[in-house]
Amino acid sequence: MKARRLDDGGMSVILDHREWRIFSALLAQYASGLDRPPPPSHSSKDPLIEESNTWLREMQATHRQNLVKRAATWLETGSSSSTEDSSQKMLRLSGHDVEWMLQVFNDLRVSHWMLLGCPNEVDLKGEKWTEAQLPSVWSMGLCGMFQSLLLQALNGSGKPGDPSGDELTP
Repeated sequence: MKARRLDDGGMSVILDHREWRIFSALLAQYASGLDRPPPPSHSSKDPLIEESNTWLREMQATHRQNLVKRAATWLETGSSSSTEDSSQKMLRLSGHDVEWMLQVFNDLRVSHWMLLGCPNEVDLKGEKWTEAQLPSVWSMGLCGMFQSLLLQALNGSGKPGDPSGDELTP
């Protein structure tokens, strides 16, 4: 994956065929509305706090639905173009697109973490995963990798004119 921050605050990302398939599969997974266990509920005796919590959960659900719809639309419209090398795909992302991608990858990563039972970092490394859990383990790791690479490009590497940031690899 090659990522370069553009002068307008956007980003240019070039993915090889394998990276593009993984990237698209993760977005498709998100667009399909991956089931996410509900967060623990904290009930309160104060009706005002309970009303606020209900409103917050509704707003979060609406925001997530909008992200899911955007992922589905993005996949349908094929928001990429081929480079001169047909084995690569190029993404031209605005600043808002980058923020949206980071939200999607984080939401997907956290969803898989919750599906795995919220393991701590030590458990993640030493756990004996079942075959049914492996897709969540892989998806969680891949989302983290894409997030890291996008953030690395945003935070300095990959600035225009910075040859050291031309290629960001996991």
